Amino acid sequence: MDESSELRKILVEIVGEIAGYLRDLVDSNELYRVIGKGASGDQTRLADKIAEEMVIDLIKREHLCALIVSEEIGLVKTCDRPEYVVIIDPLDGSMNYISKITFASSSIAIAHVEKPYYREILAGAVANIFLREIYSFDKNNAYLDNIKIDPNTLKPAIRDTIVIYTSRPELFYSTKVFMRKYMPHGRLRILGSASLEICYVGLGRIGLYINDTGKLRNLDIAAASLFAEKLGKKVVDITGRSIDFRVDRIEKISTIIVGDDEIVSSITSVLKETGYVQTP
Repeated sequence: MDESSELRKILVEIVGEIAGYLRDLVDSNELYRVIGKGASGDQTRLADKIAEEMVIDLIKREHLCALIVSEEIGLVKTCDRPEYVVIIDPLDGSMNYISKITFASSSIAIAHVEKPYYREILAGAVANIFLREIYSFDKNNAYLDNIKIDPNTLKPAIRDTIVIYTSRPELFYSTKVFMRKYMPHGRLRILGSASLEICYVGLGRIGLYINDTGKLRNLDIAAASLFAEKLGKKVVDITGRSIDFRVDRIEKISTIIVGDDEIVSSITSVLKETGYVQTP
């Protein structure tokens, strides 16, 4: 078995344990309490900190010599000379989680420390905390609950659901133009966990994911986006260019679109036609 396959199994075990622990903990009344700010600048709640500490402990338990990149703590090493970079989002959708809105996840991805780039990620896993599913991938395949997924057997995407995050009303206008032409029965949604939403696009449960807030981070999408790509989805920025980023530090993702090739090509064309994206 190759390295990426072995690493995938380790990551699946880690996020599975985290998800189970968070399910057991969900009734605690203290989880919502704000205890500070994380390395990304966002508020850190007790639930976020507990999840992060557990992930770090589990990575150490697996004897992974790694540089860990996380939202709350920033960077931490498990050894003097790390072999891997592990980028984690232990609780994506923390507001959903503490509000008992059952759409939250834990995600993790791993790369060699000398190749700390999105396109060089070896394996990743995303745990759906409440649905109890785990979406994962290695270099060659994507998996649902450790069962290899054949992209050719997936049902056609449910195209009527569009997830969109933006602070610019112009994007809603452009999206409405797109929907009238290509998705006349479409509905806009914001579900609150980027990694789950993108995994759902990969599985065909959501038709299109768009985020141009500039607030998304690499650790939010590293595992989920590659899972979607393994299932044949296109992952680009709002101009239609393929994305890439470092994974050995926290980076902002200015824009991202995920969907079937045909849908992504259509939305990026409409964004240019309506002037939302300026062409040279």
